[in-house]
Amino acid sequence: MQYNIKIVNEISQTDAQERLELFRWIAVQSDFVKIEIIRLQTDLSRQKRSEYNQEISNEFYYAVYILAAKMVMHYDKQSKKSNFQEGLKEAEKLSHIRTSNIRMKSKTRKKDIIKIRFYNEIKRLREVEKLSWRKIAEYIKKYHKVTITHGYIQQIYKEEICQVNNPQLFPKKI
Repeated sequence: MQYNIKIVNEISQTDAQERLELFRWIAVQSDFVKIEIIRLQTDLSRQKRSEYNQEISNEFYYAVYILAAKMVMHYDKQSKKSNFQEGLKEAEKLSHIRTSNIRMKSKTRKKDIIKIRFYNEIKRLREVEKLSWRKIAEYIKKYHKVTITHGYIQQIYKEEICQVNNPQLFPKKI
């Protein structure tokens, strides 16, 4: 059977040497990439139906396969040039920084809530009613509908006591 290589060259816009390099590149690619080439070939063959002729169907599908592989290879090389992995690492760092900032803001918000809304009540429950830190946390959860761990309540309470007793160690923020 004779095939018309000129038609392949024309449709795929390649020569024999380019196709050889292309098939060497395809040989080392994963199955995912090879399947993607086939998917793209199907799409391109539908788009190029006007160039399709029953007499040259084999050359046509071969040329469209080469064209699809060429497009995928070009995309692969471009993504490697743009240092895609470095971009992902940079995005991950930014995400981590933003997340830690959000966590820090929520902790300071909760700290402010404890100091403003509950400090006097915590002090009364601790010193007058002699409740444990766990009981104080349960009390705040039950009557104020705010969940705060007993350890965090204790930490904030002790910080506030130290600040009241030793104001020179904790200067007020302006």
